[in-house]
Amino acid sequence: MNNITIGQFIPGNSWLHKLDPRIKLLSLVVLLVGVFMIPISAEVLPLAIMGAIFVGVLILTYSTGIPMRKVLNGLRPIVFLLTFTFFIQLFYVKSGTMLTENPIQMYISVTSILGIILFVIFYNWSKKYIKFRILYFFFAAFMVFFIQAMLPYIPLTSYSLSIYDEGLLRAGFIFVRITNVIILTSLLTFTTMTTDLNYGIESLLKPLKVVKVPVDVIAMMLSLTLRYIPTLLGETEKIMKA
Repeated sequence: MNNITIGQFIPGNSWLHKLDPRIKLLSLVVLLVGVFMIPISAEVLPLAIMGAIFVGVLILTYSTGIPMRKVLNGLRPIVFLLTFTFFIQLFYVKSGTMLTENPIQMYISVTSILGIILFVIFYNWSKKYIKFRILYFFFAAFMVFFIQAMLPYIPLTSYSLSIYDEGLLRAGFIFVRITNVIILTSLLTFTTMTTDLNYGIESLLKPLKVVKVPVDVIAMMLSLTLRYIPTLLGETEKIMKA
């Protein structure tokens, strides 16, 4: 439960903690829309904007005094999806210039299967000693492919992978985009109490009362949903471990 960060409030005295929740909500919406509107392109401007947003997000996180490890834990629920998406884009986008002279030959062999099994055992044993487990998970995913390339002995079958600059660009762009979204959303819940969040949502939706929309009910539902995400994830984790 301690590793589940989505929906948690972390007490603090930073400027972001003290900022009006309405400003935080509006800023979050504007930033999220901006992040998704940046086109995936090799041109300098989109790359510079996405990079600047990422650096800005890191500076924003540092200014709140919240440990980066705590923030990165917000990626845990989607770490598998994030990794899967990265490698799909990296290996299956075939446009642009190939970054290797020849396709990388991968082997599903007796030795590579044994190597992967041993590495998985080592990974499960060693991850409790690693501070940044999400980065360690990405390293483990890379090692699965590395082992297949390095242990071709007693082959069962084989396949080849080609890495193109367009695939690497798309993979990195999507990775940074999703990371920005998760960190920004996490910072909102980290620095805003449920009651303040409820007030902010209700205040921003107040004009809808003119058309008889139950704004207070919607605001309460949204804030309670965020509040009970850690509880639901905690119970899910217990069930999976049972």
